[in-house]
Amino acid sequence: MKNKLSRITASIILGTTLMYTLPVSAFTKDETVYSNLNSKGQKYQTIVTTHLINENDEKILKDLTTLLNIENTSGNENFKKEGEELIWEANSNDIYYKGETNKSLPIDIKITYVLDGKEIEPEKIAGKDGKVKITIQLENKEIKEVEINGKKEKMYIPFTVACGTSISNEKNKNIEVKNAKIIDDGSKTMVAGITFPGLKESLKTDVIEIPETIEIEMDSKEFEMNNIIMYAMPINTEELDLDIFSKIDELYTKVEDLKTASNQIEEGAKTLSEGIQTANTGANQIQAEVGKAINNLKVDNSNALDEATLAMIEQQAAGGATLTQEQINMIIASADSGIDAQANYIKEQYIQNAKEIARATAIQSAVQAKLQTKEAVKQGAIAAAKAGNPSLDDATALAIGEQVASNINTDLTDAEKATIIAGADSGIEAQRSQIEAKGIASAKQIAEQTAVKTAQETAQTAAKATSRQIAIQVGNTVKREATKKVISQMTELNNGLNQLSNGLEQLDIGSTTLAEGTHEFNESGINAIYNYVNNNVKNISVRAEKIQELAENYTTFTKTSEENKGKVKFITIVDSLKKDEDTTSQEKTEEKTSK
Repeated sequence: MKNKLSRITASIILGTTLMYTLPVSAFTKDETVYSNLNSKGQKYQTIVTTHLINENDEKILKDLTTLLNIENTSGNENFKKEGEELIWEANSNDIYYKGETNKSLPIDIKITYVLDGKEIEPEKIAGKDGKVKITIQLENKEIKEVEINGKKEKMYIPFTVACGTSISNEKNKNIEVKNAKIIDDGSKTMVAGITFPGLKESLKTDVIEIPETIEIEMDSKEFEMNNIIMYAMPINTEELDLDIFSKIDELYTKVEDLKTASNQIEEGAKTLSEGIQTANTGANQIQAEVGKAINNLKVDNSNALDEATLAMIEQQAAGGATLTQEQINMIIASADSGIDAQANYIKEQYIQNAKEIARATAIQSAVQAKLQTKEAVKQGAIAAAKAGNPSLDDATALAIGEQVASNINTDLTDAEKATIIAGADSGIEAQRSQIEAKGIASAKQIAEQTAVKTAQETAQTAAKATSRQIAIQVGNTVKREATKKVISQMTELNNGLNQLSNGLEQLDIGSTTLAEGTHEFNESGINAIYNYVNNNVKNISVRAEKIQELAENYTTFTKTSEENKGKVKFITIVDSLKKDEDTTSQEKTEEKTSK
């Protein structure tokens, strides 16, 4: 009754406060969107948890949201809902709340299953044998209109999507993946991949391979699939480690240098008639050096990035893949939830083990007691024999003692064993609650440590491998394209220099031809390269900046005020596929999410 009166009083105070002009509250809104998907990738439940970080210790926080069935998840702060506006009586506290939504996710997920080359529905593949191929296809649905070089274009909100699952090695062999990495610990294989749906279309480039799907293939017996877990958040291009953008900056500088050098050649051609012999010698030297340069470029198959640079990129990627405390807490919560789901089994196992130990100990003690009794009878008989006949020798007395003791049976009867076992079990049952609590605590500790360690190692390994692969691909692609252009133009330069050398033999005609030829080369060759780099290649850099801007502006899934900061991440769990358990997995996932 007292608690009820307190709530009524608080509501009256809140309502009265709202009648006056409220100050503009400023806070950070941190949203985590949890979604459950069926085995095809279709969403059937979405719950959003929200943390309002009250940096300025405001008394009242005004938030915007489209969530339904809102409830405070940490604390007893009251709120009033007016349309999409939530007004919290924060009292300088942070606010934690959750709600439900039917809003579509920004990324559509489609999962297809192929058995022995034929597509099959997920509910029909569980328990089957054969060659299984699983394709996880991600489609970005968040499209925005932006301005690129003065033109209106459509680009996608950029997301990084990490996808992972585990596969039992007992019934699955020859596991292969595309756009993902695998880690085999003997009993199971972890699959982890990172995709960037919509990024390739936004960059409008074919020189960078950007994954949008993940494929898993394996030979299965009685096929089953564990949950597929996806973690998505707005991308940060500064953390992509593609290395292409630094290479583009270098390319700008080189092209500027090349254009300057070409202009100098053209100016030199104008004064060639004043020193024909000097120019002829110089032209021959230039021609020889250009030929060497062309040959060197043609045979250069080295990677664009050295091992030191790749190692630095890998280290940066691994450092960026460190789990946050929030992620650790989520992993621990998931591990604890798994233990809780098996609590009755774990408790019973601990009780059973304790009973087995108690029974064995009690029986051993009973046998030992009988042995001690037999030994005592033996020693008593020896002492009595010697007392009755002091002249009796030790060997005879010992024989008498053993003869008397042989009548004592040290074996436990079935009735005695049953009584001892019942007593041991009774003792364990008396301590059942303590033993069960200890068992659950021990199981959770092991599960938490294992889950956090596995997740951290998986994240770092995947980040290092992915960053290295992307860096090498991008660096070599840029190098190859640039080298092709340079060889082509340098070949033209070599031909022009050859014409120059021949033309110098005809002083009047040659010098004029040279001046016109170098001017044409500068216009159609060097300027073409210059324009290509500063238009086509530079366009990638401009788009990357716009992508970063879109990512920074995507701060909420459910809505937030302009004056408040925000950040959002998506955690998606796809139902597992189990033999003869078509609905059980989904029901368990729904129950876990609702907690």
